[in-house]
Amino acid sequence: MNNIDPIISEELKKLGSNIEQVKKASRSTIAQPPALLTIGGQPLFRPFTINAIQGKEGSHKSRLAEIICTAAIAGKMP
Repeated sequence: MNNIDPIISEELKKLGSNIEQVKKASRSTIAQPPALLTIGGQPLFRPFTINAIQGKEGSHKSRLAEIICTAAIAGKMP
């Protein structure tokens, strides 16, 4: 039982340190990552997000996806 007490004590110190790090991070401002693609200065796609194209059959979803991919490769939106 004696060797368990130092382990618990060490883990509680780590927990306290983690709590302080979370408190410090929660006080800082949230910074948005720069947009991957923009239209007229407005962000269209940001990194680490999931985007879906939804529409009826025959509504040219794949063509829209092609345009977006072409713009991403070219580095600018028309």
